[in-house]
Amino acid sequence: MTAAAASDAVGRDGRAMAEAARAAARAVRVGPAGVRVRHNLGTETPSAEAVAAPGRAQVVADFRAVRAPEKPESVGAGDAVLPLRVEVLLRLTQQNLSAAEREAIADKVRAAVTDYVGSVPMGAMLVYNKLLGRIVQPDEIADAALLLRARDAPADGASYRTNLDSGGRKVTVALADIAVELMEQAVKISIRVRLQPHLAAAASRAAQPEAAAPPQVTDALRTSIRTAIEGVLAAASGTIRRDDVRSAVVTALGGPTADLILTERDGLVLNATYEETGRLLNNADSVALAEHEVALLADLAVDMASTLDA
Repeated sequence: MTAAAASDAVGRDGRAMAEAARAAARAVRVGPAGVRVRHNLGTETPSAEAVAAPGRAQVVADFRAVRAPEKPESVGAGDAVLPLRVEVLLRLTQQNLSAAEREAIADKVRAAVTDYVGSVPMGAMLVYNKLLGRIVQPDEIADAALLLRARDAPADGASYRTNLDSGGRKVTVALADIAVELMEQAVKISIRVRLQPHLAAAASRAAQPEAAAPPQVTDALRTSIRTAIEGVLAAASGTIRRDDVRSAVVTALGGPTADLILTERDGLVLNATYEETGRLLNNADSVALAEHEVALLADLAVDMASTLDA
């Protein structure tokens, strides 16, 4: 075979291979006859949910209704620097952490705040959600609430939960101006009060010509006891003592010589459930409260004891 003939054969083979490749590509694009090709590409037809979504006017109105402005807040004017005070409340993913472990988490939050505020250029806007995102980024933090204030604002000055317009100034924050605390956690208090008639008072009534009806536990008495107990819980600082609760109940009953008195045995039972840890206390002499824990009266039972119990 001559060189020219060989070259012509190679050319024909190349053209044949190229045509075969193009035919295969068309077959892939078209697919076999009668076969529907499914895809997940978007269409121009909006979903029912999208049609029902509110428009911008409604969204803006909803934000304004809860005082969440869609525009950044302008914080005063003046010097080239705008020092801030930052307040953070945390909810942690793990409970029963030591004081040192909690302080280490707080240090992470302070570092995140100073890093972000320091990165905001002169005159640029401080983006609230970017700062909040850095705060909740560590795995140890389950949730956080964030407030921003001008450092030199009065005690009753405005606090912000939105973007801040620095007014051309450089926002700054010092470590001493970053407060990091834990969110309030409820300690649910359950109290059972058992009453009996005062024997001396009962004997005195029996000696009267027209004996009065024996004393009963009324709704008004229950309300008076509840109010007295709630006063003790509200005033408690660090510890709730059963003796303090008992004294308040005795006063609500009318004193130690009232017609109804607490039974000697289990006259007042104090129980507690710590919402944060799930810890339970039954018939406790006292209930300890951490700084971020708040006592709430979840259940109160006031009943007359049976004759045998009394």
